[in-house]
Amino acid sequence: MKKSLLAVAAIGAFASAAQAQSSVTVYGILDVGYSGVSSRAPAGTAAVQGNGPATVKTNTNQFSQSAETSSRIGFKGTEDLGGGSSAFFTAEFGLQPENTTWAPNNRQTFVGLKKNGIGQASIGTQYTALWLNALNPTDPGAANNVAGSIIRPVGVTTATDGQGAASTAVTILTTNSLYAETARMAGFRLAANYVQNASDITQRTQAAVAQSAGTLGSTATTVGGSNNFSGASISADYTWQKLLVAAAYSNFKQEQIQGAAASFTAAGAFPSTPVTVSSTTNTGDTQYYGGATYDFGILKAYANYVNRKITSATNSNQYLKRTGQQIGVRSYITPTIEAWASAGVGRYQAFGVGEPTANITAYQLGTNYYLSKRTNLYGIFGHSQTSSVNGGTVVGAQAGSAISQYALGVRHTF
Repeated sequence: MKKSLLAVAAIGAFASAAQAQSSVTVYGILDVGYSGVSSRAPAGTAAVQGNGPATVKTNTNQFSQSAETSSRIGFKGTEDLGGGSSAFFTAEFGLQPENTTWAPNNRQTFVGLKKNGIGQASIGTQYTALWLNALNPTDPGAANNVAGSIIRPVGVTTATDGQGAASTAVTILTTNSLYAETARMAGFRLAANYVQNASDITQRTQAAVAQSAGTLGSTATTVGGSNNFSGASISADYTWQKLLVAAAYSNFKQEQIQGAAASFTAAGAFPSTPVTVSSTTNTGDTQYYGGATYDFGILKAYANYVNRKITSATNSNQYLKRTGQQIGVRSYITPTIEAWASAGVGRYQAFGVGEPTANITAYQLGTNYYLSKRTNLYGIFGHSQTSSVNGGTVVGAQAGSAISQYALGVRHTF
């Protein structure tokens, strides 16, 4: 009897110890409020030359969501494996409080291993090293979703928001990613992630059947081919007392080869010449980022630089390039009131006669009033615009387009 009681006690103690060594946390953010947007753009591509129709203006006012921070819910956990090693996971999903249906999107989901004093590695859908360790920590607007930032441009649409059709400054999130970072040593930390997502299906000719004639259809199509997305992102950051400096580089390659259509003969036989591939997307995407912050006590100062160039892999003379510089400050005016401001300039440049360019200007103002440690009210205003095009062609953005946006809301973290 005593042995049985001892065994039960030992099992209970072991189970308690095992439970104490692992933990799971539920966390999230809900951000809702009201937003007003005013945008303008030329009505048609002819307006780029200055001879087109009148400018189209759009005003939108509505209850909104995720203006300051994208709403989300997440689960993360760790398990102590002993000897300074641990396993960890994160599963995080975007939320849309203003929608009537449950439509979460996968923000990041990964599993990894960590060794104290050395570093960690994980596999799954994850932020790039450039975004996670360089841009996000040095953004004066804390990666909000209101217009007016050069390094994180957002807007109502991609064609008429004053920030450009290729307005995304950097790649933020990738699937099929292996991420690794070192422990911080003497203020330094290195990180990198490698992305590999490739498929190659044997190409073959596929015929269509015309039901009305009861004979073989008039076209044949090749199906299959390669669809590859791969690349890497690396970052290095250094902290010393009140200084943070970060730099990062990303390079991704996209290859898509799809089938092409070919004619059948009148008798319905296959054409005498082979069906060939006619649609190929093959681009390289290079991104550079540098940022720094310094805490003066009364305020924190920010400086940012971003450079992104998308180039055709089959013709290096075909490209679209976007650069931007930005400065900003962030400060607590009182223990419960925080404010920030940023301003920046940028440029689009593309291939073509005279290498046409378009200039971008942007600024943003914002404030938080903290009702508690987890709940705050916010107000944000931002403006961005694109100049006329030098060179006579559209360069990633419609010339003369602009956007102004304000957002008022409440954010709760849990």
